[in-house]
Amino acid sequence: MPIANQVTREQMRARLVRYGELVPCRTAFIDTRTPGSESKENFTIIGPGVAENPDQHVHIREPHGFNIGAARQPPGCVNSQHSHETAEVFWIHSGRWRFMTGEHGEDSAATPSPSRFTYSVDSRTSAAEKDSCSPRWAATIRGA
Repeated sequence: MPIANQVTREQMRARLVRYGELVPCRTAFIDTRTPGSESKENFTIIGPGVAENPDQHVHIREPHGFNIGAARQPPGCVNSQHSHETAEVFWIHSGRWRFMTGEHGEDSAATPSPSRFTYSVDSRTSAAEKDSCSPRWAATIRGA
């Protein structure tokens, strides 16, 4: 059976993002101006994402029908409560994270494994020990 689309090495390389090449944005969302949220870094890896900063670097711009982004946060750094109507899947790459759901954050769980929140109001906090200085990583995949 013939292969419909042959992909060259150059085409593959254009769609490869290595960890060391990630470009963070410290002002992707308005909440980065509030105390407790100012030290988080957001990464837009595939697709334009949902950043509120039009200057955020997008690593792979080609339309895919989904977005992949990531956040790197030191312990205790908070994402403000927010909502959206697309499914969002979280992969915890490193560290411990706490996810709070509900209009007032009344439900809370530390999640060391993938979590899925659909049509929910959520926020997340890097829940590592306060004396740890290593940032925590969480990646998200969202429908476009």
